[in-house]
Amino acid sequence: MATTEGYTNVTLSAGGGAGGGGGSGLNITALSITQATLLGICSLMIVISNTFILVILYKVKNCFEDMQQFAFKALAVTDFLTGIFCCGLTIIAIIYGAGQPFSSVMCAIRGAACTGLTNLSALLIACACFDRFIAVIFPLRYFNLVTMKRARIVLLVVCTIAASNGALSLLRGRTVAKNNLCLSDFSSERLAFRPSLVTSLLIFSTTLLLTSISNIKVMLVASGQSKRSANVAPSDITNESDTTQKNAIQTRRGSLKALRVLIVTTIAFFIAIFPWSIVSGSQFSQKTSIATPMARYVSSLLLMSNSWVNALIFATFNKRFRKAAKRVVFRAQLDGESTILEHTLTSDA
Repeated sequence: MATTEGYTNVTLSAGGGAGGGGGSGLNITALSITQATLLGICSLMIVISNTFILVILYKVKNCFEDMQQFAFKALAVTDFLTGIFCCGLTIIAIIYGAGQPFSSVMCAIRGAACTGLTNLSALLIACACFDRFIAVIFPLRYFNLVTMKRARIVLLVVCTIAASNGALSLLRGRTVAKNNLCLSDFSSERLAFRPSLVTSLLIFSTTLLLTSISNIKVMLVASGQSKRSANVAPSDITNESDTTQKNAIQTRRGSLKALRVLIVTTIAFFIAIFPWSIVSGSQFSQKTSIATPMARYVSSLLLMSNSWVNALIFATFNKRFRKAAKRVVFRAQLDGESTILEHTLTSDA
């Protein structure tokens, strides 16, 4: 279906007059304004929520375990950039329209950024799940296997993979539509097939499979260990071996608490990306019509909206994050009140 049917269409030409749908001016419709407004709200929420997460995780070091805190910081930065580049450039593409100067360059940057950042989010979630897997399955060897140096190396590797697939999105395969249309052009019926779509869907399906298997395994093991550790009294711990076992049990308990946050984050991400994957997968066929403009817009909006929900997940399922958030907010209020009081006293003097 054509998205311009049934909507008021106003074309602002370069000379300031109104015309009838040429490619020389801004194509402003009621639908495009609505789409841009929703994306603007989404972008604002993404920037605010992830800035809030980064401030809290920076000021309070023990909201999560070290590796989880590191992974969630990286995920927050990724989501923040998603709000800036994906939402921001998509808004510009909707209002600016196709056929304008630099529109193809802007479309290429937007496609590469969105592809890379979305892939990076999936890979970071998979790395965080694998970290919990090692912490629960191999608690005695965890601190030898998982170090900050190795975590930084893994982060560099996944960033390279995501950036490479983002660069691959600049290449186009067979053209389904008559023109090689931009992904942000929600007024078009069909899209050009992109080879990066294959690797993106492969990354999403692989990470979904691995995170599902690891999370189920970790939940089973951690739950069993929690039940057994409940029967061990503190007086039963008499030697160094028992102390080591107690530390391992405590590591598993902490991992189980962190796992709840991670599982909800993982589920929310893949729920958001599932409709987009179906719509994008329809580009493999020239005959399917599921990739309608509205379907592509709704699935893209749902995918980008996932970038602001992590703050709600952390606040709901992690008590230390809630306490840290209250501490940071109240401290900021107290600092502001003390600054005002000092300014008042100085003025009175």
